[in-house]
This record gives sequence, structure tokens and C-alpha cells, in this order.
Amino acid sequence: MTRQDEAERQEMYRQALTALEQGMAEDPNHAKTWFLAGSVYAALGQFAEADAAFDKALELYPEYEAELAAERENAWIQ
Repeated sequence: MTRQDEAERQEMYRQALTALEQGMAEDPNHAKTWFLAGSVYAALGQFAEADAAFDKALELYPEYEAELAAERENAWIQ
């Protein structure tokens, strides 16, 4: 997110998460949705949820393994 204001960034992440959660409910087998949700959860500091979403993305699409490792590392650094 390129927004400078932290509160504004957090609000944008929450809005994105709302759309992603709807997508996960409508198509629970769409790996990219889970991957993106994991990134947004991490950005919001919801690390347990991020980890679970990343696990689901990896389960659905094992080829995400390298990308998910980088995303998880970034989340752990936060």
C-alpha cells in the first residue's frame, strides 16, 4: 500500500480483507484468494490467520511454496 497514513492503510487492508473473505466463502478452492488473504492478514497483524490462509493456499496450489516462504518471513519480521 502506498498510502502514507497508517490508519488509512489499515482501513484499505480491512476493505480488501472483506472482499477476500467473501471470495473465500464463495470459492473456497481458489488458491490465489487464500494467498492474498494471508498477505492482508499479515499486514493487519493477524498472524495466526495469515498462517492458516497461507497453509490453505499451499494445500490448494503447492507451487506457491517459494512465494509463501517469502511472505511468511516478511510477516515474522513484522
